[in-house]
Amino acid sequence: MIPTVTKGRWLDVYACPECRGGLTRHADRWTCTACRFGYPVRDGVPVLARRATEAPGFVGTMKRSYGDPKPFLEMVRQRGWQSALRTIQIAGEPDRVAEAVAPNRVSWRHVVGVTGASLVVDIGAGTGGVACQLAATCDVIAIDRSYVDAAFVAIRSAQSGLESLDSIVAEACQLPLANGVADVVTLIGVLEWVPVDFPDSNPRESQLAALREAKRVLKPYGRLYLAIENRHYFAYYLGFPEPHARLRYISLMDREASDRYSRETRGTPFLEWTYTLQEYLALLNEAGFAQVEPYWLYPNYRLPNALVPADHPAAARWFTEEFLDPRQYGSRMQRDLYTYLRFAPPAHMTHAVRDFGFVACST
Repeated sequence: MIPTVTKGRWLDVYACPECRGGLTRHADRWTCTACRFGYPVRDGVPVLARRATEAPGFVGTMKRSYGDPKPFLEMVRQRGWQSALRTIQIAGEPDRVAEAVAPNRVSWRHVVGVTGASLVVDIGAGTGGVACQLAATCDVIAIDRSYVDAAFVAIRSAQSGLESLDSIVAEACQLPLANGVADVVTLIGVLEWVPVDFPDSNPRESQLAALREAKRVLKPYGRLYLAIENRHYFAYYLGFPEPHARLRYISLMDREASDRYSRETRGTPFLEWTYTLQEYLALLNEAGFAQVEPYWLYPNYRLPNALVPADHPAAARWFTEEFLDPRQYGSRMQRDLYTYLRFAPPAHMTHAVRDFGFVACST
């Protein structure tokens, strides 16, 4: 029997992330009915993970400070989430408030099949740009391993009157959910970071574990939406730094060489693995997703204005001819990128775009 969900109330959806037992809820603790482990509730946010974590999350990364989150969260409560977020905006970086409310954060929802009856599980919710927008029309469980991010989303959703959103702390590889409960699971800019939590494991195996967890919690014919960078983005060949390690050329190297390069330059292994188009398809197939639709997300996965089928060269050519504007490519590197996107054979060009999106069915 597939557990049921009612608007704003989750019945039999949550489960112990360790043993899959049911959870009884109290104001300060959720307790597994099978193994009896108690998961704390911090200021209304359930921490459904056994590994204690004070991960900085997206908010901590913005602040450039990973200390006590209480002062910032109190500011969010007192001044409102948008005002508080503006206080940690870094000069020269994208406007994070504008990003958090931009409609194209969820421009993919129709392709994925989100409806008013859907339960969406948003893994790596960050500041809630996806979760809070979707929660205006459907049920959403926002998950983040960072307490400060999960608490921020909980406060934001309360201030926005979103009764159909739960915000919890949990791990992507151990979701505190029963089997077959979600209509849609999202991993947007998240999969590449999963291996950082498991530095002693092979990054691909950690990512496979997260994808298999997503499949486990999906209903039959539910859909995963994965959005992530391309390992062989054309701009990397021109010297553009890889955005996770912030090192030039690193994703173009083989895995052993990239790891040595990372250890020698930044003192840590290179765990933030991304893949080529074909490598992503193989990874998703290995995780159990037999039907996968690949897309080129333009201009990027955070704010996609267009989803172009990456396996349809004619559609890619039509898009580049009709919609790419050379005036938007100012620097020499950008002009070189425009030239490649505009004139390279479509079958080659779609393998060298910046970001991919994948809609994978859990049949």
